[in-house]
Amino acid sequence: QKLQLAKQYGFDSLNDGSCLQPLVIGPSSRMRVAWDMVSVLVVGYDVLTVPLIAFSEMDEPYFVAIGLFTTVFWTLDIPLSFLSGFYDGGVIEMRPKKIA
Repeated sequence: QKLQLAKQYGFDSLNDGSCLQPLVIGPSSRMRVAWDMVSVLVVGYDVLTVPLIAFSEMDEPYFVAIGLFTTVFWTLDIPLSFLSGFYDGGVIEMRPKKIA
C-alpha cells in the first residue's frame, strides 16, 4: 500500500490509501475535542448517578432518558475511538490499521 505523509494542524500525519481513511478524524479536530468534552460531562453524570442507583430507583422519565443517552454515547464512543488518530512521537498516526 502507498503510505502518504500529509501536513495536519502543523504536524506531519501518516495516511494510507485504505477505504476507511476518509472516516479517520484527527486527535485535535473540532469534532474529537467536542466529543471529549461531552465525555467528561457524561463521566461526571455517571460518577454521581451510578452509586445512587444502588440505594434508590431512578424511574423518572428524565433519568431514564439521560440513562439511555449515556448508554448510546458510550456505545458510539467505541467505534469512534477506532477512527480517531493519535500522536506518536510528533507525528499524527492516521492509518486505520495502526489505530486499531
